[in-house]
Amino acid sequence: NDGRKMGQAAVCCVQCCIAPTGVQVSTSWPKDPFKGQVGWDEKVFRGKTIIGMSDEKSAKIGFERFVKRVRLMEIFCSSKVYFPEGKSEIELDMQLAFAVPIDGYIWTSLERVSVLEHKPKDYFLVCISAELENIVDGYYRIVGVREGKTVTITFDKIQTLNGRAIRALSGGKMRYETENAKFAQDTADYLATHLAATGDAGECEGKTDA
Repeated sequence: NDGRKMGQAAVCCVQCCIAPTGVQVSTSWPKDPFKGQVGWDEKVFRGKTIIGMSDEKSAKIGFERFVKRVRLMEIFCSSKVYFPEGKSEIELDMQLAFAVPIDGYIWTSLERVSVLEHKPKDYFLVCISAELENIVDGYYRIVGVREGKTVTITFDKIQTLNGRAIRALSGGKMRYETENAKFAQDTADYLATHLAATGDAGECEGKTDA
C-alpha cells in the first residue's frame, strides 16, 4: 500500500509540475486517452467557394495568382502575419507569427507551416498549425483545385480555444461558433478574389479570427 501511495504521489507530482496542461500521466495505459482535452471540443469551421473563369487559360493564370497571394500570406483581412527575418513567402516548416485583434487587444501567437504542396496550375495545399504559444489548439488548411475553367477554394479552420480567459472573451460557445463559421466562409470568398486579374485584393467581412 505504501508503495502504491508513493507511486500515486509521484504521478501527481509529474502531472502537476512537469507535464504540459492536458497531458495525462499514469503508470498504466489510459482508460480514456482523450480525457486530457482542455476546453471545448475541437470543431471544423469550413468555407468553400467555387469560381467559374471565362476559359481554362484564365483559370490556370488565376490559380497561380491565388497561390502566390497565399504564399505571401495574404489570407485574412483583419489579421497580420509576420515572417522570419529575411523571408517574405512561406516555406515548409517555417515558423510564423499571427497577430489577431480581439476586443481591443492584439493577440500574437506562433504557428508553423506543417504541410505545403503545389502542383502548378492544378492543385495547392497548405496547413498552418498552432504551436504551444497560441490562443488556439488546431490549424488552418487552405486547398485550391482547378478542374478545366473552374477553381474551387476551401478554407478550413480546425481548432479549440486555449484557456478560460480567452473562451470568456469570445462571448460564449454559441457566439464563438457562429462567428467562426462566418469567418471561414468570408475567408474562402476573400481568397477567391485573388483569382482576379486586378492588382488589388478583394474585401471580406470577417473581423473575428479567434
